[in-house]
Amino acid sequence: MTWSDVAQIAQTLALLLIGAALVVLAVALGRFLHVLTRLEARLERWTDQTQPLVEVSRAIAEDLHAVARRMREEVERAGELARRAVEGLDGTLDSAGDRLSRLADLLELFQDELEEALIGGLSALRGIRVGWSALRSRRRRRDRVEDDE
Repeated sequence: MTWSDVAQIAQTLALLLIGAALVVLAVALGRFLHVLTRLEARLERWTDQTQPLVEVSRAIAEDLHAVARRMREEVERAGELARRAVEGLDGTLDSAGDRLSRLADLLELFQDELEEALIGGLSALRGIRVGWSALRSRRRRRDRVEDDE
């Protein structure tokens, strides 16, 4: 497994996390829309049930009209909030993309530094091993010379 593979895996994991966050946000938005739908259905049922009273009294009709207008404004405000949330999500996704790009750059720098450190360490180990082998060879030759004498 190369460092490029590790970087790709890290990027994939980051994208999966972003995807999971998007799924959570989508579920939350879906629930919010479901609640709005239920609220609208309840308002419609309430209007149907109060229709006989509206016919009996114009004053009650005017009051109900004001209530319905306020509820409509609240639904519009909720729609505006949902629109703002989506816009905020777009900004968040852009920011996440920038962060992922910076993370990829950081991982690439980390990989380069690690490769240099490993190469340096391996070179040092190779030098120690060669030096140790030379020292042993020298000792063996010296021991043979002493044995021959």
